[in-house]
Amino acid sequence: PGPFPNREPAVTIEIPMPNAPDHRIPLYLRLRSDFAERIAEGEWAFGSAIPPETELASTLQVSMGTIRKAIEALVDEGLLVRSRGRGTFIRRPSFEKSLYRAFRTPTEPAEAAGEGYPDPSAGGTGSISATITAFPEEAAPPNEVLDKLGVRRPQDLIEMHRLTSASGKPELRERIWLPRKRFQNLLALPEPELQGLLYPIYESSCSQRVASVQETFSIDTATNADATIGLKSGEPVVVLTRIAFDYAGQPIEYRLARGAAANFTFTVEIR
Repeated sequence: PGPFPNREPAVTIEIPMPNAPDHRIPLYLRLRSDFAERIAEGEWAFGSAIPPETELASTLQVSMGTIRKAIEALVDEGLLVRSRGRGTFIRRPSFEKSLYRAFRTPTEPAEAAGEGYPDPSAGGTGSISATITAFPEEAAPPNEVLDKLGVRRPQDLIEMHRLTSASGKPELRERIWLPRKRFQNLLALPEPELQGLLYPIYESSCSQRVASVQETFSIDTATNADATIGLKSGEPVVVLTRIAFDYAGQPIEYRLARGAAANFTFTVEIR
């Protein structure tokens, strides 16, 4: 026995370096995450094919099979789409099944229905007023907003208020929270430029791309703030909650939309 017979054997602990690749994760999944980041950051453009698999394999010094598995994972997730003879392209999300469509009126253009309001540039008859601030004004955001967007303080958020009217009658009001670090450029935009569909504005002004959303709806009763959409306190209100994610899977938008339950019609077709 050595001079310290009661000493416990040494234990080696591996502490991964920040941003170091986790080699326990298969290489194709690490590449899948890298490719998703490239899409989220705008390195690969919409409308143009991503680099060919042979080019990616040569540049990254990995096998064609590994590249193909990484790309196929993104295709299976709906982030990329293959076009025979043309290449592989970034797929924009479809909002055809959005709950916002339940507020759509026959006069609203189909391309705007996914966000639940007419797009003035598309010839809709409705109108949208919008205000934006770096600090919440109406009330502190719910804790869930901070948690979902990964920020610690309300001051780290931008808050937007939008009021949608149809035929001159206010029908839908929204509170939208965005991480200030990502969306700082929105604060420099005049309010008229915040009307219409927001996701193209996010992309052109802040290089933030929405890849998917999660939506839920619930029933609530009107508060005094709902007087802006013509409701009296206690009347039924439909609340739509939407969380939007970028192509890297990071949450970048949290919305609460409130509208009169009488204007909400939700249809499901089952075959």
